[in-house]
Amino acid sequence: MRGWRPRSSPWSTWSGWSWSASFHGSQTSTDGGTIVFHVLGAAAAITTGNLVAITVGIGSRALRAPAAYRIASVVLGIVGLVSLVMLVVDSSSTVIDVLPDGVWERASVYTIVAWELMTGIALLVAGTRRRAARASVVRA
Repeated sequence: MRGWRPRSSPWSTWSGWSWSASFHGSQTSTDGGTIVFHVLGAAAAITTGNLVAITVGIGSRALRAPAAYRIASVVLGIVGLVSLVMLVVDSSSTVIDVLPDGVWERASVYTIVAWELMTGIALLVAGTRRRAARASVVRA
């Protein structure tokens, strides 16, 4: 894990979260026509957030990231994108009703949150190990 740091940040999703949070998903916003901004912001944030997880999972091999981190990143991103697709399919069809829409929506968002937490922990662990390795070299 020496020398490993993900070179990504949540910046790509913050714009979408801002749109989604600024224009609430409610009956009032549906009636007022601003629901489109909520939906577009949420779609942008969910899509980019999960794509970042996949991209970092694939690209972090060159940074010598642990295999477990790389695999978990890709799996979380794929699960998030599949959940987003299922949200669209399940909510727009009267024939398909696998789970309530809220389950798909939360699954597509919680994968991003889980990846961000996992990445933060991985960075903390990597930093701690790096400092410990430097300290042992200095003492030797």
